Parts: sequence; C-alpha cells; structure tokens
Amino acid sequence: MTPTEYLRKADPRLAEIIDTLDAPEQDTTDDVFTDLVYLMVEHQVPYRTRGQWIKKVYAMLGEEDLLTPETIFTLDEQEWTRNKLAARKFHNVMRLAEYWQENDMYNFDWSVLSDEKIIELLTELDGIGEHSAKMILLFTLQRPDIFLPDDSHVKQVMSAVYGIDEKKGLKKNILEISDTWAPHRSLATRYLIDWRAYLKRQ
Repeated sequence: MTPTEYLRKADPRLAEIIDTLDAPEQDTTDDVFTDLVYLMVEHQVPYRTRGQWIKKVYAMLGEEDLLTPETIFTLDEQEWTRNKLAARKFHNVMRLAEYWQENDMYNFDWSVLSDEKIIELLTELDGIGEHSAKMILLFTLQRPDIFLPDDSHVKQVMSAVYGIDEKKGLKKNILEISDTWAPHRSLATRYLIDWRAYLKRQ
C-alpha cells in the first residue's frame, strides 16, 4: 500500500483532500545550513517563497543563493540593523556559522541520526525551537513521519477541515488526528498545507 492509499483509508476527510489536489511537491533545498538561516531570519524554510527579511540578507551579501558560514561572516552588524533586522537574529546567525565551522558540518550525514536526535541537536542552537527543528525534518531532510502541531497554518486548516473549536483543546485534538496518519504524517501535513493554499486561491 502506498502512503497516499494508506492516508486515504485512514482518514476519510483527508481522503477528500487527496482526491481533489495533485500530490504535494517534494521540493527541498537539501541544505540544512541555508534553511536554518531562513528559519532564524524569517521563521520559515524556503519551500514556497523568499520572505522580505531574507531578501535583505542576500542584498547585503551581494550574491544570489549563497548562504554559507564564510559569506555569513562577511555581514556587518551595523548594516544589518540599518536594514531593520533584529540584532538578536544577527548574533544567532553568526553563532550558527561558527558552530558549522567548528564542528565541520558541511558534509554531515544527517541520515545517521533519528528524528529525535536531530531535534535535540538543532534545539541547542540559539534561535531554533522544536517547531523549527521539525520544519527542517519535514521540508529539508524529507523525513516521512513529521507533524507540525504548533504551526499556525496547520492548526487553522485542521480546525476548519475537522470542525475543531480553536479555543477548546485544539492541539490535543489535532495530535490525536495526526496519530491516525502515522507513519506518513509528513505527507498528510503537506496535503493540509496545500489545501489551505488551494482554498485561498478559490
């Protein structure tokens, strides 16, 4: 049974979405460092569009699609703050670049670590919480069984699809629903995110 077939049988409401939409694009930058910088600056990974704040970072670097520890170290804090970017984010990005160099993370094999170990490792970095770590697992590393219970878009669309009162146990309810999708929670999450975008286009 394919993951899509599994989800269709496990969740009739999700089945309606699956039957309406094309399969979600499994796009990824395949670059944990770049996506961590995005998360620190924009609070989202670049699986959709480039945000206004990260555009300013690229403009300061003067190069397109080049976020590396080496280029990060060329950034100037005064110029950063003149561009109305928070100083805290500057220091978080700098510490990330230092960590990457000091631990020789350039060619790190993320496949050797479990989801839990990656969350533990990433949340030790300033500016990265559990939700951001799960974003890396879902969108960058393409792990198959990741759910985002704290994502505002996911909560909003699940509240509408499943008729859940947002003020009464929303997180508990959506976690219970997501359990029925395991071990394919990532695909279900992507369908829900795409469903929200689909409804906005209507």
